[in-house]
Amino acid sequence: MLTLREDIKRLNILGIFLCVVCIELSVFAATDSGRFESGPSIVTLPVKARITFEVSQPTDVEIAVLDANDRVIRHLAAGVLGGKVAPPKPLQRGMRQSVEWDGRDDSGQPAVGGPFTGRLRTGMRSRLGGFIGSAAALSGKVYGLATDDDGNLYVGSGAVYSSAPVFSIKVFDSRGRYLRTILPMPANLTAKQAAEFGARRTIEGHLQPRNYNALVPYVQDGGIVAFIGNRVREGQIWLLNTNGRICRIRAANGAAVAWNSAPKTTAPSGGPMCWAVSGDGSSLYFTGWWNAREKEGVRDDGMLWQVDPASGKATELLKVDVPADSQWLTERNGWYHFKNWDRKNGLAALHGLAVDQRGRLYVCDRVNQRLAVYGRSGKLLGSIRVEWPDLVAFGKDEKTIYVVTRKVIDGYKAINEFEVLKLDGVVGGNVVARIRLQGVNAPQMAVSATSPPVIWLSNVGSQGQKLVRIEDRGEKLVVTGETTVEADAGFVKLWADPVTDDVYVNNGWNRLTRYNGLTGESHKLAEGAIDLAVGPDRNLYMIGRKGWKEPVYRCNLQLEPVPFTATGKPTAAKEIYGRYGMGWSNKGLAVAPDGRIFVRHMYDWTKYHVLVFGADGSLEEHDRVGGGIVGPVDGQTGGLRVDRQGNIYLSMAGYPKDSKVKARRFEGCIVKVGASGGGLVAQQGSVSGIAFAKHFFEGAIAAYPHLAPRQDPSGCVCKEARFDIDDFGRIYVPNVIDFCVRIYDNAGNLINRFGRYGNADSTGKDGRQTDPAIPLGWPMTCGVNRHGRVYITDVLNHRIVRVDLSYDTEIKGEIK
Repeated sequence: MLTLREDIKRLNILGIFLCVVCIELSVFAATDSGRFESGPSIVTLPVKARITFEVSQPTDVEIAVLDANDRVIRHLAAGVLGGKVAPPKPLQRGMRQSVEWDGRDDSGQPAVGGPFTGRLRTGMRSRLGGFIGSAAALSGKVYGLATDDDGNLYVGSGAVYSSAPVFSIKVFDSRGRYLRTILPMPANLTAKQAAEFGARRTIEGHLQPRNYNALVPYVQDGGIVAFIGNRVREGQIWLLNTNGRICRIRAANGAAVAWNSAPKTTAPSGGPMCWAVSGDGSSLYFTGWWNAREKEGVRDDGMLWQVDPASGKATELLKVDVPADSQWLTERNGWYHFKNWDRKNGLAALHGLAVDQRGRLYVCDRVNQRLAVYGRSGKLLGSIRVEWPDLVAFGKDEKTIYVVTRKVIDGYKAINEFEVLKLDGVVGGNVVARIRLQGVNAPQMAVSATSPPVIWLSNVGSQGQKLVRIEDRGEKLVVTGETTVEADAGFVKLWADPVTDDVYVNNGWNRLTRYNGLTGESHKLAEGAIDLAVGPDRNLYMIGRKGWKEPVYRCNLQLEPVPFTATGKPTAAKEIYGRYGMGWSNKGLAVAPDGRIFVRHMYDWTKYHVLVFGADGSLEEHDRVGGGIVGPVDGQTGGLRVDRQGNIYLSMAGYPKDSKVKARRFEGCIVKVGASGGGLVAQQGSVSGIAFAKHFFEGAIAAYPHLAPRQDPSGCVCKEARFDIDDFGRIYVPNVIDFCVRIYDNAGNLINRFGRYGNADSTGKDGRQTDPAIPLGWPMTCGVNRHGRVYITDVLNHRIVRVDLSYDTEIKGEIK
């Protein structure tokens, strides 16, 4: 017996069903994609069932068996029909298909929980599901603060050596409410507005920035060293970037006025470099450029430079003598280098400076414990005594001057005492109001000329994590608000629980947070991990919890240890070897459906392989290098997965020799290796595999392109793209160059591609080119669960993006 509803008839189902049992088919949605020419039919045989159908045009299909609770108990097939290559088995070439079910579940056991239903889907679609993370969030270190005539605050933050080294400029109103992000560049910039960043518009009209670094998400060339002055001038923010260029961007929309072609000046060396701009913009001034590295000695400390903004040429304007026993020269952590790991106390003889409308320079002089005033020629005009002066800024009419002092309390830990002073003039001026605060590292300051005036100060608090709002109430300075700058924030690596919507994210080091992917609820976990896997036993497997050399650790979802039978401990039989640094250079952890544990790591210094442990935690010995199952493999890429057939998936730099896809810088591929293993050799021998430009990969079966980033072997290899596979064997491949995720069937046919460039303000609301339907800034890792939800870490925008998969057509038929 067969029941056909009218909506099924509209799908042009022409086939005649062989009806051994009662079958009910239901259609939830349909389009012209993959229109059925015949079927589907489900035939129950003595020991198996057969699902037969025919489509009218190329499309992707997915076939599964469901239990009475609508849960998939057998993933039968998925692939592209009519693609460039034959679809993965059991699908065959051609539009007509017949797929059999042997009555067993995915684990090979007789299926229970019937009655069972056959489900056929065609035409995978992707749509934005939501975000986890806030566009207003600040992270890293504050490198610049500036205000405009409306009192809006511009915050330049980021870091080179941090959990997620992203540089941004975010705009807040005078109350501290978020307005917009102008760096990284907005997605609605025109080609002309983005040209100085090296970006272009695609044929389809989408903004396509360049990627300048495989380790750091730079969609512009370089990060932020310092703002040049703490005011927006003629609608522009001036800044020095990490390439030593004097850059300008428009405050209103983030358009690049000068970036790649901006003049180079003295490259960032030591400091901090404190900058000011003359009232007419004809001269720039900076202090704090010196270097106390052992081989070079102290150089140029106590000097104030004048810079031509057109050419970048710097000339000495004035210099103060610096005693050899000055604190910042003898203090263990007195010196500051922009690329130093963390403690950035930034002490030098001359610090903050400002220029008034008459061209006079106000300079914080740490040697003479004063705020000094100099004329255009560098002649000292006067001063007022201030202990440990650090930063200076004017009020609205320049009659009021604000000075931040910084007294070092603990030099090694970079703990300081800040004091904000309000002065009613310099020569002969008085301190009208003051407020004292604790802080860490070198602060930044800007003043909003509002009523009442507002002083913004960074690096406040016991960890230096606060950006505070201080109101000038005449004779009192009062803290009226604050926001947190997360020093170790970041969304870098991600692992999706295949069963639930829990998502585990690390920050680039080993801090772990578990998120509910549907609600955004978060919990920072007591356990840390560089790499993680959710096993088929519903336990968590981790490496890199506390150090770069330690064994695989197992715990339950409540983080309680779960011992292995082979060791009697929650740790496997052998330590995993890495190296210190972000990511500790561990390259992947996977738990196979049969419980075996696969680890991609170093078997020797900078030499990698895949090691295997049994489900009981015992070490398996294989015949590849170092006793691994796959090896050697390169260290430029990362990621590791194992399917139900035991095939091993891992990434590889470059593409196969016969690939028709052109390999790009920072890009690699995913290689499928048979269950018996394999590895790289100099040239082909008796073992089959795939030839690459410089190696032959023994045991390789297939390669899937467009994984990015991958690293340069001559440098740091601590961050790399991570991919995922689902229970149908489909591969999910993130790419930071194209700002997208591609989904391939197991034969290598492209099923779906989603994502276009967007910054933190891109929310996919209208789907236009200026606001792409699925905005991605730097999609470095992704994970998929059994509910068809893909989670992606958008490193550039400090967020998780959720993409929900659906289908043009879904048909079910009961198997009785």
